[in-house]
Amino acid sequence: MTTPPLETDLGALIVELARGWKRAAAGIVAGIVVAGAVVLFVPARFDGRALVLVRTPEGAVGAIAGKLGVLAQFAPGGVGGALKDDLETELAILKSRAVLGVVVDSLKLQLRIKAPGHAPSLSLVDSVQVPGRFKPTAVSLTRGANALPQGKVWLKADAPAVRAKLMDREDAVDWVAENFDARKQGGDVVRVSFRARDSLTAAAVPNLAIATYLARRKTVDRGLNQRRVEFLIAKSDSVDRDLKSAAANLRDAQDEAGIPALEPAARAVLEQVVVLETAIGQLRAEEGALDSLLAEASRAGADPRRLAAFPSLLKSPAVNDLVSQLSRLETQRAALEAQYASTAAPVVATIHARDSLVAQLLPMARTYAQSLTRQRRALESDLAQARQRIGAMPKAAQGMVVAEARLKRLAALDAGMGAQVLDARLAALTEGGDVRLIDAAVAPRKVAFPRPALTIALGALAGLLAGLASVLFWPARPRAA
Repeated sequence: MTTPPLETDLGALIVELARGWKRAAAGIVAGIVVAGAVVLFVPARFDGRALVLVRTPEGAVGAIAGKLGVLAQFAPGGVGGALKDDLETELAILKSRAVLGVVVDSLKLQLRIKAPGHAPSLSLVDSVQVPGRFKPTAVSLTRGANALPQGKVWLKADAPAVRAKLMDREDAVDWVAENFDARKQGGDVVRVSFRARDSLTAAAVPNLAIATYLARRKTVDRGLNQRRVEFLIAKSDSVDRDLKSAAANLRDAQDEAGIPALEPAARAVLEQVVVLETAIGQLRAEEGALDSLLAEASRAGADPRRLAAFPSLLKSPAVNDLVSQLSRLETQRAALEAQYASTAAPVVATIHARDSLVAQLLPMARTYAQSLTRQRRALESDLAQARQRIGAMPKAAQGMVVAEARLKRLAALDAGMGAQVLDARLAALTEGGDVRLIDAAVAPRKVAFPRPALTIALGALAGLLAGLASVLFWPARPRAA
């Protein structure tokens, strides 16, 4: 035996709803009252937004992505995953505690101002010195120095009395991280946003975070190629001076000797001497530059990674592999610091692995310096034998050939140095991709939450629905079957 389905009389339902209009009206009034209380008593929130272009460097995968265009997002995991890794790494660095810690220190965000309302901490607070960890606590401050159990806080001379919530640095960084967001807007554009109780802080946090991120990229990501540029420019200037001196010496030798040509055999011997002297000079220059770098790297507190900028060392496959591993570890460390504290086990393990690789650079450089010394001594022995063979040549002819060969060698070296400087400059400009600010965050005028009109409308709608539900489920009189 089955129970027949219940049939709902639409007309009776409408009559029931019409009889319960008082409940619906009461629900609307109650919803408006609750929404008004939210508007009046819930602190306002402002959203600051900035746009930054993050264009990662184009390697082999980047070239494939450029050919694919919009189809790159549908590429298989080997290509599609690699296309996302670079941008995700940049976003992780932008949201890391290292970047947000600078924002907290600069904007004095360890104090969250309660009164006066909508006042940024930076406009009232002069300095904060609260080392150590402690629970967030409410404090009352006056202008000048304020001694607290947690430390000292200085307000500006023209600041009014302040009621605020004091946090330690780690809690302040956590609070900023909760309200800070950086996500892909579209293409290579990243939107950086922050929600705060005042409009000035809402705009200042994204702008300062982007500025700190760009500064870290210039000093960390592009340091190696920039040092190569400086080294090559210094060597190029030295070659230019030597080239001018060689041209003057050749002109003087031709004027004094008056010899239009030399015997081919004599020229070959003299050119061999010039080649040997050139090679020895290059080895001595490399020895001197490497010795100075070794002396600086051997000092206490020096960074051995500067040795990786030495051009000759970069030609070594072992050094290149070591530099690649260091780059991967630095990227991994930055990504881990965005998720964990700097004292967490994964971060410490990554730092130890990086330091162990850095410690291998100094022994490699010393071994290479010893090999340069052995090569120079062998060439000096060959040069001494060649000089004995040309001892009987006329002095004037010898000087002219030496000057001419030296001029040719320096001219070729100058052209090669110019090409190397250009390549290094282009590498310094393009390494790490192209990152620049597009739209800076401005102080918003409108409140992001709660918005009065929208909040009251939603409250009235929720009250109406609650009133109608009460009429349907708890009617004043039972409905007819």
